[in-house]
Amino acid sequence: LVLSEEEFPEKEKELPENLMLFVENNLIELLWVYKNYKSFKKVLFTMDKYRDVPVISADDDCIYKFNYAERLYIQWVKNKDACISFYRALYKDCPRTAGYATLHPPYCYGNILDLLDNPKLNLCEDDNFYTAIRYVKNLKSCITLRIPMKYVACIHDENEPLHEIYGKNTITSFNKKMDELIKLVRAHFKVIS
Repeated sequence: LVLSEEEFPEKEKELPENLMLFVENNLIELLWVYKNYKSFKKVLFTMDKYRDVPVISADDDCIYKFNYAERLYIQWVKNKDACISFYRALYKDCPRTAGYATLHPPYCYGNILDLLDNPKLNLCEDDNFYTAIRYVKNLKSCITLRIPMKYVACIHDENEPLHEIYGKNTITSFNKKMDELIKLVRAHFKVIS
């Protein structure tokens, strides 16, 4: 569990007792980062600490009726360079891994933590950001698994990016956002388009 000192300045003292029971019994590890990088905390800092293992992220607004981590891992063993996901959308002709649960190969994004402080980066759009990195770095694309799951309703307010892209021009809006992210990532990795 990756938490920020910005949100919890007193660290463990501010966390609920039932969570601390998991920590004390070595069922989860707490990884502290200083700044609250929102959705970027969960994958990038874990990947930076554990560079030799894949990292699995899963949305908490879904109910998974199967062992999604096991199924992602089984597919990854057969395709060690690929991102494996339970959802897919398209950026123009580029397959996109995003959404419900994703396995990211070991340290596949490289050294990008300094890019998180770029004011042009929306810290709520990590899935799109990872897609942009894979696109720019020409990493092996994704494998999409189609396994039924029961979803619970997502709750978004007007400040969240998903609220902006619903509507008539969803694909156009999505492609525009992806173009901007790809430009940002190309500049970071000094890749010429």
